[in-house]
Amino acid sequence: MADHCRPIAVTYSQIARLTCLLTLFGWLSGATASPSPARPESLTLATGYYHTVVLREDNSLWGWGNNSFGQLGHPPVISIDSPHPIGQDKDWAAVSAGYAHTVAIKQDGSLWAWGKNSNGQLGDGTTESRSTPTRITSSQDWASVSAGYSHTLALKKDGSLWAWGNNEEWQLGNGSTSQLAPVRIGSANDWAEISAGINYSLGIKRDGSLWGWGSSILFDHLADRQSVHRVPVQLGTDKFWAKVSAGTFHALLLKQDGTLWGWGDNSRGQVGVDSSGYRVDTPRQIGGNSQYLVVRALRSFSLAIKADGTLWVWGNSHDRPEAHSENWQPRQVDGLWSNAGLGFGFGIGIKSSGELESWGFNYSSQLGRGIAGRQGVPTNSNAYFAKVAAGSGSAFGIKADGTLWGWGDNLAGQLGLGDQTVRNRPVQVGTDNDWLDVSTAESDWQRDNSHTLAIKQDGSLWAWGGNQWGQLGLAPERSKPCSVIDRPCELRPIKISDSHDWLRVSASRGCSLAIRKDHSLWGWGIGNVDFEPRRPRGQPIQLSPTNDWAQ
Repeated sequence: MADHCRPIAVTYSQIARLTCLLTLFGWLSGATASPSPARPESLTLATGYYHTVVLREDNSLWGWGNNSFGQLGHPPVISIDSPHPIGQDKDWAAVSAGYAHTVAIKQDGSLWAWGKNSNGQLGDGTTESRSTPTRITSSQDWASVSAGYSHTLALKKDGSLWAWGNNEEWQLGNGSTSQLAPVRIGSANDWAEISAGINYSLGIKRDGSLWGWGSSILFDHLADRQSVHRVPVQLGTDKFWAKVSAGTFHALLLKQDGTLWGWGDNSRGQVGVDSSGYRVDTPRQIGGNSQYLVVRALRSFSLAIKADGTLWVWGNSHDRPEAHSENWQPRQVDGLWSNAGLGFGFGIGIKSSGELESWGFNYSSQLGRGIAGRQGVPTNSNAYFAKVAAGSGSAFGIKADGTLWGWGDNLAGQLGLGDQTVRNRPVQVGTDNDWLDVSTAESDWQRDNSHTLAIKQDGSLWAWGGNQWGQLGLAPERSKPCSVIDRPCELRPIKISDSHDWLRVSASRGCSLAIRKDHSLWGWGIGNVDFEPRRPRGQPIQLSPTNDWAQ
């Protein structure tokens, strides 16, 4: 597949209703609290079927969406609903997202992969899925990569073509069996572009010729009227092609003059031209002689960005940021854009100003906005926070720069600001800029006993606020009574345990729950957890002997 935010209403009665949308300016550009405009052309956006990975300007990778197989570089969970860093490395150069796996190249030319591996699509010689980036071969001459449904394509710097993974439909092009590690396809050293689809692959050579292999209706009228090809065959005779995007049953192309072309299944208008039937047998020009820079095809939807920055979409409405049934001709979306990507039923776009927007279905948090359902139009994300949490009259947000901010009720010191004063606007909690996750107690618990939990990027666990029931991970007698409420509390973040392997936290009703990186479940405090009834626990204890907890 070709390379392809969480609005939450935070409500508390004492203050006001705040709506926080996922970051854009700061998060994408790597800027701090006063972000300068991003340079969108330097950002890489890789949208898989249900997950998204972004290569930021600081060369770090961040991802969100479905993570069932670890394709976001974290231990498998159903989904990650806001951008999280994929490791700590800042030397990535390119990334591509497939159905449930991710492949990336570092600046030194090394190749890495993670996620689903049932068909060997990671290329590490096994069929074991990986939840962290895994080095693929010892070579350091990889130039580009394209992750498909269950196979992967890559080009080396010498122009040679390589493939691995599923080959049941001959999509590798080696004319042989499936491969668990990269194998060279043919002997040619003149490959320039590649795009991995579901059961087929497309490529462009340096002379501008178009090639295809695997199983696809795209080949029926371009290569000896055969829909299956075990090795790469030339499609047509034109030699002016520059870019290609392999969709499910259709494909889009850019010529060297910037014109846009498409062919294949047109049952939902995804090719972008009127046709007498449901298919366009050979490439046809779309949208006149305009010049295009970006083109994406997937499922029954297509999009393209013109040289003037306008975004155009067409095809089935389930993937489209408009609420019409079908759109047989390209339709302009408001604003100016620099990049965009497609997944199954959703889209992600980067505006020229650096804002990241999303639309479509969100059942796997693929929009990065943490709520279920569908967003019919692009969601503008020009506010502060990359992650937010709401509690009993108070709320928190983590900015793109890793700083933690809190506002609202503070009777038990749950804001972590060293006092018990209510805040009617976000205030930074301390000076640290390495916060990763935060949870504050739910709104139906006592205001004077609310507490907050947080995890830093190094995996350390922190807590503050009310501690009457040991919900901070400390025995209640170790916390001094706070003024006004005369109950144990901590007014600033304190570190809980010496471990640095905490993954997720949840604060609720005088108790705390957490999952470690080994997927074990831990709890402390009092409440509806597996403790002796009404007996406070002042330190984390393991609640289950199994290590299969995800959320």
